[in-house]
Amino acid sequence: MRAGIIGLGIMGAWNRTRERAEAVAHEHRIPLLDGPAEVARRCDLILISVAADEDVLEVTEALLPGLHPDSIVMDTSTAGADE
Repeated sequence: MRAGIIGLGIMGAWNRTRERAEAVAHEHRIPLLDGPAEVARRCDLILISVAADEDVLEVTEALLPGLHPDSIVMDTSTAGADE
């Protein structure tokens, strides 16, 4: 199983801020992908960890074109339950 992480701390595969993603990818020797759809295409498990409701919605919409029938998407974001 290949896992992809969207949202950075000391982990990550893609981040909306390209410069931050490049620095983390270089430091930790991990591949940097071009966007959420590519993460979804290349990974079986996608972990989302972003800061706000709008960010979760933006990322999940961007994932859709790359998802496959067996994709698992897990959201650990700090976001409201209302959305």
